[in-house]
Amino acid sequence: MRKLLSILLATGMLCGLLAACTDTSEDKPKETLPGGDQSTEVTDDLPANLNFEGQDIKILCCDEEITILSFVADEEAEDVVSSAVYQRNQAIEQRLGVTIEVVETVDHESVASTAELIIQAGGEDYDIIGGYQYFSVGLALNGNLYNLKGADIADIGYLNFSKPYWSTQFIDNIALDGAAYWATGDISLRYTSGMYCTFVNTTLFNEYFPEEDIYDIARNGKWTMDQLTTMSSKAWNDVNGSQVPDDGDQFGFITGSYDLLDGLAVGCGVTFGAIQDGEIVITLGNNTSMTFADKLKALTQQDSTRVVSVMEQSWCPENFAAGNALFLVDKLMTAESYFGEMDDYAIIPSPKLDEYQPTYLTTLQDGITILGIPSSIPSEKLPGICATMEAMAAGSYNIVTPKYYESALKIQYTRDEASREMIDLIRENVTTDFVFAYSHEVNDIAWYFRNNYTGGSSIMNRQVKSKKPTWNSSIETIVNGLRVGA
Repeated sequence: MRKLLSILLATGMLCGLLAACTDTSEDKPKETLPGGDQSTEVTDDLPANLNFEGQDIKILCCDEEITILSFVADEEAEDVVSSAVYQRNQAIEQRLGVTIEVVETVDHESVASTAELIIQAGGEDYDIIGGYQYFSVGLALNGNLYNLKGADIADIGYLNFSKPYWSTQFIDNIALDGAAYWATGDISLRYTSGMYCTFVNTTLFNEYFPEEDIYDIARNGKWTMDQLTTMSSKAWNDVNGSQVPDDGDQFGFITGSYDLLDGLAVGCGVTFGAIQDGEIVITLGNNTSMTFADKLKALTQQDSTRVVSVMEQSWCPENFAAGNALFLVDKLMTAESYFGEMDDYAIIPSPKLDEYQPTYLTTLQDGITILGIPSSIPSEKLPGICATMEAMAAGSYNIVTPKYYESALKIQYTRDEASREMIDLIRENVTTDFVFAYSHEVNDIAWYFRNNYTGGSSIMNRQVKSKKPTWNSSIETIVNGLRVGA
């Protein structure tokens, strides 16, 4: 490690990283999204010359490789993303006088329970919890985590959630009464890779729609559920001659009755709950969700759409990669896993409900990494923890995320203007809602469309009425639990 650090110092790489992180002058570079002009970076506002004298920053997270890589990487790693993470950490450790370490990993279902045992016992084993959202968000109940916007942390002044490397809209939407217990953003590779988008087979698109430009459709705000349904309806090809849609055919749209439908729904403005007069109310069943339910029914019932079960999760990306589908709504990470050999696909946002929807909306896979600070950590350790989190988020935005886009996703992000523009559209409005985020604690309400994608508004109306009392009871428990630590 010391040998590589010497090399970095000799070449000036580390000095450059430190300078990018510590510029506090008024003549700061303009803030841009990752992948833009690399001479412009987003600096944090941490004071110069901070030194926490070797403070260990101990992290607990789930044992998935991409989650661990968000926090640490080995100095011998050869891939560019791991190298970027390593460089980021070296710069931060040198700058702040800290040591960043993942001290324990457990399976994604056990992060919250593992942390809670230590917290309730008053332990200081972990300084940061890297939770798996779906299974971990409930750890915030009953005073287990610091309020990241509370006086204990706000008075320190190191965490600045208005910066673009934090997902401000996401953080605010899962807060209650202004109390935020979890944060996420570029610091999490699962945030970057877990954004839902539309993959387009451009070879098929140009064959069926030679007069259209898929990027123009997206940039003009016309990529909607109706557009998806109409265009995909023209692309079924009975390849095997069975005269019915089945495996082996070419489809217009492929999807699965699992998380893909979550991304499609939230992209269309569907919410599951909202804060009204300080209380959480169920919004599933409102006009937007009813309209979406009917549009989803129309989309999934046509011959050109193929819907597979949760047991066949690899079918959709494998068949898209094989050229057997025109459209697929999935997570950005799908490209990294399946589309490495494809040269003929485009990425655009998930469709809007209709052209009246003001913006494209992007939600995140419910397994993204969210960061919290255990309430059992003594206050004197908080400055070092907060400064490290802020520096890691900024460093990820400037150093790690561009490498992920360019390398892991095989996107020529700094050279292809259309790709850059589409990624910006996808990132611009990353959102969630409180009830969607806490779905695990609300009887899996966010999975509604996974189980009812052909039901339409009439089925939704009956389902919501029958389940609302149970959902409301669960929400009451969550609200009471969160207010314990406010």
